[in-house]
Order: sequence, then C-alpha cells, then structure tokens
Amino acid sequence: MVFEVIRDRVMMRSAICALSFAGVLALAGCGGSNSVPSPTNVEGPPVIGSKEALKARFQELAQSGEGGSALEGLDAEIKKHVPDPAVQASLLKDFHVLNVSSDAAKNKVLSKRIADKL
Repeated sequence: MVFEVIRDRVMMRSAICALSFAGVLALAGCGGSNSVPSPTNVEGPPVIGSKEALKARFQELAQSGEGGSALEGLDAEIKKHVPDPAVQASLLKDFHVLNVSSDAAKNKVLSKRIADKL
C-alpha cells in the first residue's frame, strides 16, 4: 500500500514536470527576439510639385533611359499637372508604352517625347 502511494506521487510529479517542460518549449518559439519588425516608414513614389518639375524628371529619364520603378507614380503626376484632356491622353499613351518597355534606348526616346510635350 505504501508502495502504491509513493508510485502514484512519483507518476503525478513526472506528469506535472513533463507538462511544464512542454509548455516552456511551446512558448519559447512564440515571438522571440529573432522576430523581424514590420516596416513602419514605407516611402511611396516621389511627389512632384509642378509641371516644370515633371518635365525635368522626364528629361532626367531621357538621359538615363531608366524605366520600371523609376516611373512609379508619374502617371498620377501627369494627370495632376496636365489639365488639357487631349494632351493628357497623348502623354499617358506614351507613358504606358514607356512603362512596359525594358529597352533603355527606347526609354530615352519616349521620355524625351513626353518631356517635349510637357
């Protein structure tokens, strides 16, 4: 009888220790110091303050031949700074071709054309 009581207490303590250890292991991987903080200061496309600044930006692109992310937000700036619907439509058409182009020489020509229309 004494043996059974001791055996039951040992089993209970073993079970408690095992559950405690499992709980520590489960919590150790949750949000530890290795977690990567989320970016809080994400920059958007640059804001261009005037039609002249927009023209200067396209002149820069005409020199470099850049495309892709360098063009981000420029279509919205065209819409914002060019009130004439016909001119705006023409500029946006050229901008769309420029935006999908990956050829630097073609990008230079298209950027110059847009700058000249501005």
